[in-house]
Amino acid sequence: MTSDLEVAQQIAQAVAVKALQMQADAGPVDFDNREDIKALKDSGDAAAQVIIDEILDELRPDDARLSEERPDDLTRLDADRVWITDPIDGTSNFGRRGTEFAVHVALWERDKGFTAAAVGAPAEGRILLNDEPTGFVLPERGLDDPVRIVSSRSRPSNVTKAKEGKALFEEFLKDAGVTNAGVEIVPTSSAGIKTVRIIDGHGDVYINDSGFFEWDAAAPYALAVAHGLKVTHSDGSKIEFNQRDIKVDSFVVARPELHPHIIEFIQLHKPK
Repeated sequence: MTSDLEVAQQIAQAVAVKALQMQADAGPVDFDNREDIKALKDSGDAAAQVIIDEILDELRPDDARLSEERPDDLTRLDADRVWITDPIDGTSNFGRRGTEFAVHVALWERDKGFTAAAVGAPAEGRILLNDEPTGFVLPERGLDDPVRIVSSRSRPSNVTKAKEGKALFEEFLKDAGVTNAGVEIVPTSSAGIKTVRIIDGHGDVYINDSGFFEWDAAAPYALAVAHGLKVTHSDGSKIEFNQRDIKVDSFVVARPELHPHIIEFIQLHKPK
Protein backbone atom coordinates (compact mmCIF):
# COMPACT_ATOMS: atom_id res chain seq x y z
CA MET A 1 0.00 0.00 0.00
CA THR A 2 1.20 3.48 -0.83
CA SER A 3 2.16 5.35 2.34
CA ASP A 4 0.89 8.85 3.09
CA LEU A 5 4.38 10.26 2.61
CA GLU A 6 4.60 8.56 -0.78
CA VAL A 7 1.23 10.05 -1.73
CA ALA A 8 2.49 13.54 -0.80
CA GLN A 9 5.67 12.98 -2.79
CA GLN A 10 3.76 11.63 -5.79
CA ILE A 11 1.52 14.70 -5.85
CA ALA A 12 4.46 17.09 -5.60
CA GLN A 13 6.31 15.30 -8.38
CA ALA A 14 3.34 15.16 -10.75
CA VAL A 15 2.53 18.83 -10.25
CA ALA A 16 6.18 19.78 -10.72
CA VAL A 17 6.36 18.03 -14.09
CA LYS A 18 3.14 19.70 -15.26
CA ALA A 19 4.13 23.17 -14.02
CA LEU A 20 7.50 23.14 -15.72
CA GLN A 21 5.95 21.91 -18.97
CA MET A 22 3.36 24.70 -18.85
CA GLN A 23 6.07 27.31 -18.35
CA ALA A 24 8.02 25.92 -21.29
CA ASP A 25 4.95 25.81 -23.51
CA ALA A 26 4.07 29.42 -22.63
CA GLY A 27 7.37 30.66 -24.04
CA PRO A 28 9.36 33.73 -22.96
CA VAL A 29 7.61 36.16 -20.66
CA ASP A 30 6.56 39.65 -21.69
CA PHE A 31 6.60 41.50 -18.38
CA ASP A 32 4.35 44.22 -19.81
CA ASN A 33 1.69 41.69 -20.75
CA ARG A 34 -0.19 41.24 -17.50
CA GLU A 35 -2.95 39.23 -19.16
CA ASP A 36 -0.43 36.66 -20.35
CA ILE A 37 1.12 36.37 -16.90
CA LYS A 38 -2.29 36.03 -15.25
CA ALA A 39 -3.39 33.43 -17.79
CA LEU A 40 -0.43 31.19 -16.96
CA LYS A 41 -0.97 31.70 -13.22
CA ASP A 42 -4.62 30.72 -13.44
CA SER A 43 -4.15 27.81 -15.80
CA GLY A 44 -1.23 26.50 -13.75
CA ASP A 45 -3.23 26.56 -10.51
CA ALA A 46 -6.17 24.85 -12.20
CA ALA A 47 -4.07 22.13 -13.83
CA ALA A 48 -2.23 21.45 -10.58
CA GLN A 49 -5.49 21.12 -8.68
CA VAL A 50 -6.75 18.57 -11.20
CA ILE A 51 -3.63 16.48 -10.58
CA ILE A 52 -4.04 16.69 -6.81
CA ASP A 53 -7.69 15.65 -6.99
CA GLU A 54 -6.98 12.77 -9.37
CA ILE A 55 -4.28 11.32 -7.12
CA LEU A 56 -6.26 11.75 -3.90
CA ASP A 57 -9.43 10.40 -5.56
CA GLU A 58 -7.47 7.26 -6.43
CA LEU A 59 -5.31 6.78 -3.35
CA ARG A 60 -7.08 8.57 -0.48
CA PRO A 61 -10.73 9.02 -1.54
CA ASP A 62 -12.10 9.08 2.02
CA ASP A 63 -9.88 11.87 3.30
CA ALA A 64 -11.09 15.48 3.58
CA ARG A 65 -9.36 18.27 1.67
CA LEU A 66 -8.59 21.96 2.02
CA SER A 67 -7.01 23.73 -0.95
CA GLU A 68 -6.69 27.23 -2.33
CA GLU A 69 -8.29 26.07 -5.55
CA ARG A 70 -11.30 24.20 -4.08
CA PRO A 71 -14.45 25.42 -2.32
CA ASP A 72 -13.98 24.92 1.40
CA ASP A 73 -16.07 21.95 2.49
CA LEU A 74 -16.50 22.49 6.22
CA THR A 75 -17.13 18.81 6.79
CA ARG A 76 -13.33 18.74 7.13
CA LEU A 77 -13.80 20.15 10.64
CA ASP A 78 -15.15 16.78 11.77
CA ALA A 79 -12.66 14.73 9.76
CA ASP A 80 -9.71 12.90 11.28
CA ARG A 81 -7.57 13.28 8.15
CA VAL A 82 -7.34 16.42 6.01
CA TRP A 83 -5.03 17.06 3.06
CA ILE A 84 -4.08 20.76 3.01
CA THR A 85 -2.61 21.77 -0.34
CA ASP A 86 -1.50 24.79 -2.30
CA PRO A 87 -1.22 23.62 -5.93
CA ILE A 88 1.28 26.33 -6.86
CA ASP A 89 2.56 28.63 -4.13
CA GLY A 90 4.18 31.73 -5.56
CA THR A 91 1.97 31.92 -8.63
CA SER A 92 3.15 35.43 -9.52
CA ASN A 93 6.67 34.10 -9.84
CA PHE A 94 5.39 31.07 -11.75
CA GLY A 95 3.44 33.26 -14.17
CA ARG A 96 6.56 35.32 -14.84
CA ARG A 97 8.42 32.09 -15.75
CA GLY A 98 10.42 32.37 -12.53
CA THR A 99 12.01 29.58 -10.50
CA GLU A 100 10.81 30.47 -6.98
CA PHE A 101 7.48 28.68 -6.84
CA ALA A 102 6.55 25.59 -4.88
CA VAL A 103 4.02 22.79 -4.47
CA HIS A 104 2.62 22.41 -0.93
CA VAL A 105 1.15 19.10 0.21
CA ALA A 106 0.44 18.25 3.85
CA LEU A 107 -1.66 15.67 5.67
CA TRP A 108 -3.12 16.83 8.99
CA GLU A 109 -4.40 14.16 11.38
CA ARG A 110 -6.47 14.80 14.47
CA ASP A 111 -4.44 14.63 17.70
CA LYS A 112 -1.29 13.98 15.67
CA GLY A 113 -0.67 17.11 13.64
CA PHE A 114 1.13 16.75 10.32
CA THR A 115 2.05 13.15 9.61
CA ALA A 116 3.09 13.58 5.97
CA ALA A 117 4.16 16.62 4.01
CA ALA A 118 6.06 17.59 0.90
CA VAL A 119 7.33 20.88 -0.47
CA GLY A 120 8.24 20.58 -4.12
CA ALA A 121 10.65 23.06 -5.66
CA PRO A 122 10.03 22.21 -9.34
CA ALA A 123 12.64 24.48 -10.92
CA GLU A 124 15.29 23.04 -8.58
CA GLY A 125 14.26 19.45 -9.26
CA ARG A 126 13.72 18.83 -5.56
CA ILE A 127 11.04 17.55 -3.22
CA LEU A 128 11.64 17.93 0.50
CA LEU A 129 9.69 15.71 2.91
CA ASN A 130 8.91 15.90 6.62
CA ASP A 131 10.30 12.46 7.33
CA GLU A 132 12.69 13.61 10.06
CA PRO A 133 15.81 13.20 7.91
CA THR A 134 18.44 11.05 9.62
CA GLY A 135 21.58 12.96 10.55
CA PHE A 136 20.31 16.35 9.35
CA VAL A 137 21.97 19.24 11.18
CA LEU A 138 21.43 22.92 10.47
CA PRO A 139 24.62 24.63 9.25
CA GLU A 140 26.51 26.39 12.02
CA ARG A 141 26.51 30.16 12.29
CA GLY A 142 28.53 32.53 14.46
CA LEU A 143 28.74 36.14 15.66
CA ASP A 144 30.43 37.20 12.44
CA ASP A 145 27.58 35.85 10.32
CA PRO A 146 24.70 38.22 9.49
CA VAL A 147 21.16 37.20 10.33
CA ARG A 148 19.67 36.48 6.92
CA ILE A 149 15.97 37.14 6.56
CA VAL A 150 14.25 35.50 3.60
CA SER A 151 11.69 38.09 2.68
CA SER A 152 8.85 38.57 0.25
CA ARG A 153 9.55 41.07 -2.51
CA SER A 154 5.97 42.30 -2.60
CA ARG A 155 5.11 42.06 1.12
CA PRO A 156 8.24 42.47 3.25
CA SER A 157 7.98 42.13 7.00
CA ASN A 158 7.31 45.24 9.06
CA VAL A 159 10.55 44.42 10.87
CA THR A 160 12.75 45.23 7.90
CA LYS A 161 10.80 47.10 5.23
CA ALA A 162 11.84 50.52 6.56
CA LYS A 163 15.50 51.50 6.88
CA GLU A 164 14.97 52.64 10.45
CA GLY A 165 13.29 49.33 11.29
CA LYS A 166 16.21 47.37 9.92
CA ALA A 167 18.68 49.53 11.84
CA LEU A 168 16.77 49.00 15.09
CA PHE A 169 16.69 45.27 14.45
CA GLU A 170 20.44 45.15 13.81
CA GLU A 171 21.15 47.07 17.01
CA PHE A 172 18.82 44.77 18.98
CA LEU A 173 20.49 41.61 17.68
CA LYS A 174 23.96 42.99 18.42
CA ASP A 175 22.99 43.90 21.99
CA ALA A 176 21.51 40.40 22.40
CA GLY A 177 24.82 38.84 21.40
CA VAL A 178 23.36 37.25 18.28
CA THR A 179 25.45 38.85 15.54
CA ASN A 180 28.04 41.56 14.94
CA ALA A 181 27.40 41.51 11.21
CA GLY A 182 23.94 43.02 11.00
CA VAL A 183 20.99 41.83 8.96
CA GLU A 184 20.94 40.66 5.35
CA ILE A 185 17.69 40.57 3.36
CA VAL A 186 17.32 37.65 0.95
CA PRO A 187 14.37 38.39 -1.38
CA THR A 188 12.52 35.15 -2.10
CA SER A 189 9.10 34.14 -3.42
CA SER A 190 6.85 31.40 -1.96
CA ALA A 191 6.60 30.38 1.69
CA GLY A 192 7.77 26.93 0.71
CA ILE A 193 10.90 28.18 -1.04
CA LYS A 194 11.67 30.51 1.89
CA THR A 195 11.55 27.55 4.25
CA VAL A 196 13.77 25.51 1.94
CA ARG A 197 16.32 28.34 1.91
CA ILE A 198 16.58 28.21 5.72
CA ILE A 199 16.91 24.42 5.73
CA ASP A 200 19.66 24.69 3.09
CA GLY A 201 21.56 27.24 5.18
CA HIS A 202 20.96 30.18 2.84
CA GLY A 203 18.71 31.99 5.32
CA ASP A 204 18.00 32.08 9.04
CA VAL A 205 14.57 33.61 9.53
CA TYR A 206 11.28 34.03 7.68
CA ILE A 207 8.75 36.50 9.05
CA ASN A 208 5.25 36.95 7.63
CA ASP A 209 3.34 39.51 9.67
CA SER A 210 0.75 40.39 7.03
CA GLY A 211 -0.93 37.00 7.14
CA PHE A 212 -1.94 34.33 4.67
CA PHE A 213 -3.90 31.04 4.70
CA GLU A 214 -3.52 27.51 5.97
CA TRP A 215 -2.60 26.18 2.51
CA ASP A 216 0.28 28.66 2.38
CA ALA A 217 1.52 27.63 5.81
CA ALA A 218 0.79 23.93 6.31
CA ALA A 219 3.50 22.15 4.30
CA PRO A 220 6.23 24.72 5.12
CA TYR A 221 5.30 24.39 8.81
CA ALA A 222 5.55 20.60 8.73
CA LEU A 223 8.80 20.68 6.76
CA ALA A 224 10.41 23.29 9.03
CA VAL A 225 9.54 21.49 12.25
CA ALA A 226 10.86 18.18 10.89
CA HIS A 227 14.19 19.88 10.15
CA GLY A 228 14.58 21.36 13.62
CA LEU A 229 13.30 24.88 13.01
CA LYS A 230 10.94 26.73 15.34
CA VAL A 231 7.61 27.87 13.86
CA THR A 232 5.03 30.04 15.65
CA HIS A 233 2.82 33.08 15.32
CA SER A 234 4.64 36.38 15.75
CA ASP A 235 3.69 36.46 19.43
CA GLY A 236 5.29 33.07 19.98
CA SER A 237 2.01 31.15 20.21
CA LYS A 238 1.33 27.83 18.53
CA ILE A 239 -0.23 27.74 15.06
CA GLU A 240 -3.32 25.55 14.84
CA PHE A 241 -4.54 23.96 11.61
CA ASN A 242 -7.82 22.69 10.20
CA GLN A 243 -9.64 25.63 11.77
CA ARG A 244 -12.97 27.12 10.71
CA ASP A 245 -11.18 30.42 10.06
CA ILE A 246 -8.36 29.42 7.74
CA LYS A 247 -6.49 32.73 8.01
CA VAL A 248 -3.04 32.45 9.57
CA ASP A 249 -2.46 35.99 10.79
CA SER A 250 1.31 35.68 11.24
CA PHE A 251 4.03 33.11 10.65
CA VAL A 252 7.61 33.04 11.91
CA VAL A 253 10.12 30.35 10.91
CA ALA A 254 13.54 30.59 12.51
CA ARG A 255 16.56 28.71 13.65
CA PRO A 256 15.77 27.70 17.24
CA GLU A 257 18.55 29.81 18.81
CA LEU A 258 17.30 32.91 16.98
CA HIS A 259 13.56 32.41 17.44
CA PRO A 260 13.18 33.94 20.96
CA HIS A 261 15.08 37.06 19.90
CA ILE A 262 12.93 37.47 16.80
CA ILE A 263 9.71 37.15 18.80
CA GLU A 264 10.94 39.58 21.46
CA PHE A 265 11.83 42.22 18.89
CA ILE A 266 8.52 41.87 17.05
CA GLN A 267 6.59 42.28 20.30
CA LEU A 268 8.66 45.29 21.38
CA HIS A 269 8.07 47.07 18.08
CA LYS A 270 4.62 45.92 17.02
CA PRO A 271 2.23 48.67 15.88
CA LYS A 272 0.31 50.29 18.72
